[in-house]
Amino acid sequence: MQFYLAPLEGITGHVFREAYDRIFHDIDKYFTPFLSANDHLNNKTTRELGIAEGQDAPGLLQAPLVPQILGNEADRVVRLAEEIRDLTNPAEINLNFGCPSGTVTGKNRGSGIFKDLIAMDDLLDRLFAGFQSSPSLQGVKISLKTRIGWSDEKEWEQIVRIYADYPFSEIIIHPRVRADQYKGACRTEAFAYAREHLQVPLCYNGDIRSVEDYMELCKLFPGLDRVMIGRGIVADPLLVSRLSALPDLVFGDEEIPPAERKKRHDFVRALEEGYLSSMQCEEHAVMRMKEFWLYFGNSFPGYERAKKAIKKAATLSEYRLACAQIPW
Repeated sequence: MQFYLAPLEGITGHVFREAYDRIFHDIDKYFTPFLSANDHLNNKTTRELGIAEGQDAPGLLQAPLVPQILGNEADRVVRLAEEIRDLTNPAEINLNFGCPSGTVTGKNRGSGIFKDLIAMDDLLDRLFAGFQSSPSLQGVKISLKTRIGWSDEKEWEQIVRIYADYPFSEIIIHPRVRADQYKGACRTEAFAYAREHLQVPLCYNGDIRSVEDYMELCKLFPGLDRVMIGRGIVADPLLVSRLSALPDLVFGDEEIPPAERKKRHDFVRALEEGYLSSMQCEEHAVMRMKEFWLYFGNSFPGYERAKKAIKKAATLSEYRLACAQIPW
């Protein structure tokens, strides 16, 4: 099984990726949170592409980093892809047809593209033609992260027919319509339909938060060979390690071996160091770490005892004292 880290805006950015990659070696592909095709690259976006200040090439991760682009105008997407190619030379560019945010969909971007499927088809036609005609984009693969429609699952059949006309290298499917946001059960029948009607590699994304979720998914889709996980990894940094250990998993939530506990502790410290270095302001770094504890606190035994202290911490020393209450 291949494991991808989902691009979560404001969460799995470069600090998270680099800290995770330093401690764990179980991700097969990383993705940047979306880069807007309406903008040119700047210091912030080049940092998301893995290039630190003073560098002229991306730092090395254990796995490839795929830039994700959000846009609904082919020429702008191609232009930004060319800028990225000149800077980091990626083998793949990923298109975002999945973001459900109102500020994005209101401009017919992200999953807002599904409001007009004729325009979506035209965008893809122009985009693939633009990649083929661009000297700097020769050989660059185009992959896609998508939802299954705007407001009705019935839209998916027409969307799949459109996708089938284009040579995507891979399609990552979050089987919800935009109207679902992140609520309710994933519409797994839509993923099954895509498996029957699309001839490209398909990756499943959505609600993989535990070993049990993963095992149910594998039973539902025999032969599935790639999954994308976002909030499940943020909430439990050891999740992919456990999934990778199947079927020989010998430890459960209550009996994690000391070596695995140490990795979890080292990851949190690496994340802290990354934010201190990136933000150059202790207060901002502490605020960001407190946000992360809202996600992954419950995967740490003893967190409830330290929860109030972490929440109240206003300085780095107070934050570290609060964390010291957790039996790592």
